[in-house]
Amino acid sequence: MFASSRELGRIPVFAILGATGSGKTTFLRRLLRAPALVQSVVIMASSQAGEVLDYPRIETISALGDISDAGCLCCGLHSELGDTLRKVFFGALSRRLAPVDRVFIEADCIDPAPLKLTLRHAPFLGQRYVYQTTFLVLDAEKLVRSGFDLSDSGLEFADVAVFSKSYLIPSESLHQLILAVKQLYAPLIITLSAQGVEALHPNTLHLATLQV
Repeated sequence: MFASSRELGRIPVFAILGATGSGKTTFLRRLLRAPALVQSVVIMASSQAGEVLDYPRIETISALGDISDAGCLCCGLHSELGDTLRKVFFGALSRRLAPVDRVFIEADCIDPAPLKLTLRHAPFLGQRYVYQTTFLVLDAEKLVRSGFDLSDSGLEFADVAVFSKSYLIPSESLHQLILAVKQLYAPLIITLSAQGVEALHPNTLHLATLQV
């Protein structure tokens, strides 16, 4: 899942999205403990960008960008995100930065469209970066309290659903939540924030494993 630039020929980009306070930074912190991800750069585009991540390679931007009614990126090719990705690439190319195997982008949103459009419509970036995976971090306790209301969750945009704060709910409620998600979004990979990178292998948390 976490392919490197050497494997893909371009620098893979992973988005970690979710509402403010959903647990994105906690999940990202756990991922970055993995030795295999040591040559990663983090771009934080969230209200929690000032939070201490205890990671040496962090860039901050104000937002991913805005999409116009016509479906284009309003800020054009010179978006803050685009400028930061160029900075990372040229920094590694000139060896002012250590080699970059991948980029994680954390943002307070649920739709990765601005990020995907930036890479798709900026030829320089599209030739050097490739969009890989959307992780959507969701507060499991909040979803259980809502009666498993997934209508505005953003799961339709996700490749991997990451449930945070699962330790605050009974295991049976967690199983019911995962079943509800699988019924609507069967292809999704589902994992728990507390498990970090170890959980992100094929067949992660399939219903048979959970015995729902």
